[in-house]
Amino acid sequence: MKFDARAVELCGGAAAVMIDGEALHLRPWTLSDHLDALDAAASPSEGPIEFDVSHFSTALLRRAADLDTEESAGLEEVALWWALGGPQQAATIRLGPDGKVGLAGGYARLRPWTWRERRLALAACVPLRDGKLGALDAVGLLRRQVQASVIEVVIDGEARPPATIAGPNLHTLLDAVLRINNGGVEVEVELVPPAIAAATLRICRGYGWTPTQVDAAPAAEIEAMLRLLDAATPAPAPGPALRSGLARFPDAVVIEIDGT
Repeated sequence: MKFDARAVELCGGAAAVMIDGEALHLRPWTLSDHLDALDAAASPSEGPIEFDVSHFSTALLRRAADLDTEESAGLEEVALWWALGGPQQAATIRLGPDGKVGLAGGYARLRPWTWRERRLALAACVPLRDGKLGALDAVGLLRRQVQASVIEVVIDGEARPPATIAGPNLHTLLDAVLRINNGGVEVEVELVPPAIAAATLRICRGYGWTPTQVDAAPAAEIEAMLRLLDAATPAPAPGPALRSGLARFPDAVVIEIDGT
């Protein structure tokens, strides 16, 4: 296969790519398409997530170019190139204090998801069965973050559903969602219902909050509050050494009996 990324014709987000002298027409690759293709390529896992490039590229070319599995064989390079935005580059993320992030031709407005939203997402995407953690649905977790955090998307002066955002804009949006929610720190899979309950209780005791207040707070803020509690909690002092004999019982009454 001979593929030259420089010889590409763009038209309204679509593209015509020349492969071995023949044109391959690619439709705009949307956020909805991207997440669905990720679902096909990254199955829920209890360990490191394995990404199946072949499944991803096949799903992409079926949606974007109407190619079946046999026709898409050997086109992984083209599929990954188009999934990453083709010849266009994602914008540098500049997340303003109002949650506004710039996109090509417009902007998106985001908010951090709350502790409650995060708790419910983890409970759904890292199921707990018989006291054991199930497989992590990483794509499902990402979908829930987008649903919770994206307030509005405006492109060319018109409001757009987030699912229809295409090309490099979708990667800018996903990166911004992860940044506003996690601050560059990966989501801890261990924070499932038992650990969440313990963390919520610590916040309530330490700050005088109610569980409802904890649920409504940004997840990153709760993490910071927990770290402050960790730093402020002194190590337990060693207990007194045990004494022997009657000294161990200071309230004991000694009765002396004269045997004479």
